[in-house]
Amino acid sequence: MAGAGSAGSAGKGTNLDDRLKRLTSGLANAFNGTTKATPLTPVKAKTAASAKSTSSGTSKQPTYKAPVYDEKKYRAGIDTSFYNQAIKDYNAQAEKQRATQLGEAKKIQESALKQAYIQRVQNQNALEDSLARSGIRGGATETANLRLQNQYGTAVGAANTDYSNSVNSINQAIDKNIFDYTNDMNSRAEQYRQDLAQARWTAARQDSLNEYNSKNEYWNNYYLDKYSGYSEKALKKAEADVKKKLKKAKTQAAKIRWQQALRGIGNRKGVLANSK
Repeated sequence: MAGAGSAGSAGKGTNLDDRLKRLTSGLANAFNGTTKATPLTPVKAKTAASAKSTSSGTSKQPTYKAPVYDEKKYRAGIDTSFYNQAIKDYNAQAEKQRATQLGEAKKIQESALKQAYIQRVQNQNALEDSLARSGIRGGATETANLRLQNQYGTAVGAANTDYSNSVNSINQAIDKNIFDYTNDMNSRAEQYRQDLAQARWTAARQDSLNEYNSKNEYWNNYYLDKYSGYSEKALKKAEADVKKKLKKAKTQAAKIRWQQALRGIGNRKGVLANSK
């Protein structure tokens, strides 16, 4: 944003540089919309000669150029550590849940194995008692013992398979939950960065526009003050001069400057007309 430059004095007792300093000191409050900038003391230009140095001086007319969206600039320093912390907290909780569920699965397995062994012993005793009641000596036959062993092996295998399936199921579910939650938090963090960067850019554009409007208003008031003391003769000469400069203006800033000057002249002409 190009600021207003210095200009020569356009009246007695008032220095434009001092007025600009007072304007700058009041801009911060003026931009926030809660207070008004420090009022400026009007400059009375009595004649065309007395204002010559200002009208042809080096004062810069403000121009508005909206800030370009720079993603790197507006995303810089955005804190998303709370999303990372949320992921860490969730992972810690998920791992505790995993340990608990795996521990429960292990207890179920151990209980099943113990029950299978007890059943094996009970079946063996029952077989021995049955044989004894039948008067069969020499113990259980090889076929009967093999059948009991197979039954026990089947029960053990089922307990181990159930445990393995439970472990896989628990791990898959926990891993998926961690993966989904991590992706969700990362997406939220990225959205937060995008939203805040856009908000920063919007605020910068509004600040830039507010600054431009404030400076533009200053120059409008400046030209109203500048020509407020002109006579008809001096005003006519100034108007012709300004129109020539407007016609030759090559930049938008220059055109705006001389248009504002013409408005100041027009205002003074109206005042003179009403006073007749």
